[in-house]
Amino acid sequence: MHRGILNLLIDTVAAALLTALVGTGYLLWFVLPPGTNRTHILWGLLRHQWGTVHAWISVILLTVLAVHVALHWRWLVMGLSRRFGVAAWAARSPRLAGLTVLTAAALPLIALALAAQMSVRPLDTPLHALADAPTAGTVPTTPGASAERAAPSPPDPTRDTTPQADPASDTSAAARDAVNAQVAGVLAGRCAACHGAHEPAAGLRADTPSALREAQGGIQWVTPGRPSESRLFEVVGVRSAAGRIAPKHRLSENEMDILQAWITSLHE
Repeated sequence: MHRGILNLLIDTVAAALLTALVGTGYLLWFVLPPGTNRTHILWGLLRHQWGTVHAWISVILLTVLAVHVALHWRWLVMGLSRRFGVAAWAARSPRLAGLTVLTAAALPLIALALAAQMSVRPLDTPLHALADAPTAGTVPTTPGASAERAAPSPPDPTRDTTPQADPASDTSAAARDAVNAQVAGVLAGRCAACHGAHEPAAGLRADTPSALREAQGGIQWVTPGRPSESRLFEVVGVRSAAGRIAPKHRLSENEMDILQAWITSLHE
């Protein structure tokens, strides 16, 4: 194939891949922001699946660019050699000059990979543990737990088993626990990624209900018993002015209802 036609073909493919990369990035950032993987679908794909598409497009684009660089490798090496005043040396040892340029280009990627491997660490509290928090009345079980521990103890005939607690109070407590479990799931799925315990964005922790209730940076984000007066809803979405809310902060109607029910159930 003629060299000019090959270059044109590679450049066209690279431009198409770059456009696709920008397009899928837009979908992930604005259309399917973090936290929507369990609630939204676009053209038959969930957010994580679109993330996989985005990643493969980037891999293919890098491959095409590598081919482009390979076809222009001598021109690139000689151009850089002239820029740094070592053109004569590069002309005498073109292979060594090319290896030097390749090493210089690879070193930042190697340093990034090593730094990432050394710095990654697990969260203090896994997000799925918050989302799957048990509601009142459930008994957590673990693999290998003995049957004797899980089985209820036999009734004592000498003990007065007449219920003393108010049934209405028990029902109310169970309802509050259920709401707390739901709001923990919302915070884990929508907020913890950016506002977790480790370097929370804007200095705001919003990964657990208890953390969100605390005053942070001089701001009380939650006003117990009064959802309409809580500063939280200025960020996550006010129904009458939803257009002012950043897409990544906007919650669904169901998530808003969960937060409002939770704040309503709180007491000073």
